[in-house]
Amino acid sequence: EIYTLSLHDALPISEGQEVCQTEDCAIAAATILDAIDTTVDPCTDFYQFACGGWIEKNEIPEGKSKWGRFYELRDKVDQALKEINENDDEPGAASPVVNLRNMYKSCMDLDTIETVGLSPIVPIAGNGSMGWPMVLGEWAGADTFNLEAELGDIRRMAGTDRLLSLWVYLDDLDTETNVVYLDQPDLGLPLSFYMDEESYADYIAAYKTFIFDIATVMVREVGSGVSAEDLKSAIEDVYQLEKSLALISTPSSERRNSTAMYNPYTLTELKETFGGFDWETYLGHAFADTGVTMADDERFIVVQPSYFVQGADLPTVSNDVVYNYLWARYAMDSASNLNMEMRDIAFKFNSVMSGVTTQPERWQTCTAKSSGGFGFAAAHEYVIRYFDSESKAEADSMVEDLRTAFEELVTEAEWMDADTQTTAISKAENMLQLMGYPDWLIDEQELEKYYEGSYATDPATLFDNSQWQTVWLVGQDLKTLRETPSRDIWLMHPAIVNAWYSPNHNTITFPAGILQPPFFQGGWPRYLNYGAMGMVIGHEITHGFDDQGSQYDGTGNLNNWWSEETLQGFASRAQCFIDQYGNFTVPELVDIVGEADAHLNGVNTQGENIADNGGIHESFRAYLKSLESQGDEPALPGLEQFTSQQMFFISNAQVWCEKATPESLLNQVLGDPHSPGKFRVLGPLSNSEDFQREFNCPVDSPMNPADKCKL
Repeated sequence: EIYTLSLHDALPISEGQEVCQTEDCAIAAATILDAIDTTVDPCTDFYQFACGGWIEKNEIPEGKSKWGRFYELRDKVDQALKEINENDDEPGAASPVVNLRNMYKSCMDLDTIETVGLSPIVPIAGNGSMGWPMVLGEWAGADTFNLEAELGDIRRMAGTDRLLSLWVYLDDLDTETNVVYLDQPDLGLPLSFYMDEESYADYIAAYKTFIFDIATVMVREVGSGVSAEDLKSAIEDVYQLEKSLALISTPSSERRNSTAMYNPYTLTELKETFGGFDWETYLGHAFADTGVTMADDERFIVVQPSYFVQGADLPTVSNDVVYNYLWARYAMDSASNLNMEMRDIAFKFNSVMSGVTTQPERWQTCTAKSSGGFGFAAAHEYVIRYFDSESKAEADSMVEDLRTAFEELVTEAEWMDADTQTTAISKAENMLQLMGYPDWLIDEQELEKYYEGSYATDPATLFDNSQWQTVWLVGQDLKTLRETPSRDIWLMHPAIVNAWYSPNHNTITFPAGILQPPFFQGGWPRYLNYGAMGMVIGHEITHGFDDQGSQYDGTGNLNNWWSEETLQGFASRAQCFIDQYGNFTVPELVDIVGEADAHLNGVNTQGENIADNGGIHESFRAYLKSLESQGDEPALPGLEQFTSQQMFFISNAQVWCEKATPESLLNQVLGDPHSPGKFRVLGPLSNSEDFQREFNCPVDSPMNPADKCKL
C-alpha cells in the first residue's frame, strides 16, 4: 500500500486533556466508538475510518431501501409520531389532532379496508363514459372526452400533474406577490429510463406489468372480459405516449438557470402562443372552488417553453390512449389506499424500483399518510411532547457563529471583487433563520385556525380521508395566488429530520426533528455539535450562494448581483466540483448500468456538493473561533487519542454512515441532487485543508489530493 501510515503517526494523542464524565458524553462516546474503524488509515479513506464499524454491524431493516445514522433519527421521530397517533383522544383535543388520529386509524384498520375492497374506484372504472377505456373494451366517452377539463380536474382533486404541471409560488422577480408557474410534468419513471431503454429494460417491464396487473383486476371486477393481449397492446400505446413526453422534456441537469426558466406570458399570450390547448377550460377546472378567477391579463411563468412548443408538434393520439394513460396513473396512485390485492401489486413494482423485498410495517405507512394529511397537527403534538426548547436558543446561537464565519470567508475570497463581497455579506445578514418550529404551532386556537375548513376524517374510510384532505390541501395551496406571501412561512412541518434553504424567501429552516442526536445535543462537547449540526447550518447558508441560490438577491428576487469577472471566477470553481464528483464511481451500479455510467452526475449534484463543502469549511472556522473564546473541551471517554479538532471531523462524517440497495442508489444518482453519504464525506474532506492538517495527511494521499476544489 503506497499510503500506509501508522495510526499513531496520523493521530497525535492529545495529552493532558480532561475527560467528560457526564451521561450524555458516555452515550455519545459509545455511539462513536461503535461506528468507527481505527484499523483504517483516516488519510486513505476517512469514510471507512469513521463508519466502518457501523457498516459492519448494521443491515438495512426489512421494508427499507436505505439505512443510516440519518435514517435512525428519522425512525426515532416516526416512533414518536406513532405514539401520538395511537394515543386515545384527550377530552377537548384540537380537532386537527383528532383528524390526524382518525386518518391513522383508518389506515391501520385493514379489516375495514378489505371489506370496502375496490368499491371506491370500480364503479367509476366501469362507467361507460367516464371509465377506463382499456378495461371496458368499448368506451362510450370518446366523443365527450374533454382533455383540458380532465387535466384541470386531476390537478384540483388529486394535486397531480399530467401532460403539464402547474403550481402557485412567489414570483421570481417580485417576491411580494404570487404567480402561476407552468412546466413539463413528472413522469411515471425517471427520465433516463426512456432515453436508454436497453439498460433499464427490467424497470420498464415492471412498470408495464404494474399497469397490466391493475387493469386485469379491474377487468375482472367490471366483468368486461377484455383479453390480456388487448390490455398489453393498450399498455404499449400508453407507454409510447409517455415516452413521447419524455423525449421533449428537459433533463434536470439543463434546468439550473433560473433566468432562462423565467418566461412570462399573459393569459392572452398563452392562448396565442400555445393555441392548440384550451387554457381557459383547464384553468377553470384547476382552480375550481378556490375563489380564484382569471382575466386575460393574468400573468403566468412558463418554465420550459420548449416542452409546450414541441408538444404541439407531437403526432396526434386518440382520446382513448390519452384517457388510458390518465387512468393508469390514477389507478397506480390509488393502489396504496385500497385492499391487499392492490397493495401487493403496487409493492411488486416498488420492490423492483427500490430493491426492498418486504413491505414496511403498516404503522410506518400509516404514520406517513396521517402526517401527509395533517402534518402541522402531528408537529403540534410532537413539539409539545418531545422537543427540548433549550435546543432552539443554542442552535440559534450556532447560526450566528456560522454566519460570522461565512462572512469572514467571503472577505478572504480573492476571486470576488469588493462590491460583490459586500453584497454577498449583506445577503447573508438578511438571511432569516427559522428554528425548531413556528411560534403559533403550540397554540391550539392557531392550529384550529390553520386547519379551518379541512376534511373531518372518519376512522373507517381511508380512501375518502386521503382523497378529500388532498382536495383541501391542494385548494389551500392554489388560493395563495391572491394572498400576500409571508417571508417566515414554514414550507414543511417541523416533525421531520431535514433542513432547507428557500432562495425566494432567503430563509434557512431547521425543524425540531433534526435538533437532536446525532446532529445536536445540549450538554455535548461543542466539537460534536459543530461537526454535525454546524455543518448542516453552514450547508444551508451556503445554498444561498451555490450555483442556483446565487442567482437570487437578499430579498429573494431573481437578480444578477455578481460582477462579470466574479461570475466567471465562480463558474470555473463550480466546474471543479462538477468534474470532481462526476468522477466518483458508485461500484454498486456497475452491474446495472455498466462501468462507464456508474458514476455520480456532477451537474445535478453541484449545488448540494458546493453546500457540503462550504458548510464544513464554515463550521470548522466557527468551531475554532469558539475554542479561542471558550477554550478547549474535554475528550470523550475511550476517545482520548483524538484532539477536539479531529473529533469535529469524526462527528461530521458519522452523520453520513449509511447502507443502501443498488436500486435505491440508482434512483438517487438519477434523480436526487444529493450525493450518497459516502461521497458527502470523501468529497468535502478531500478538499479540506483543515481536515488534512488536523489528521497530518501526507500530500497526494487519497484524502489529500494535489488538486482540490474550493469555492
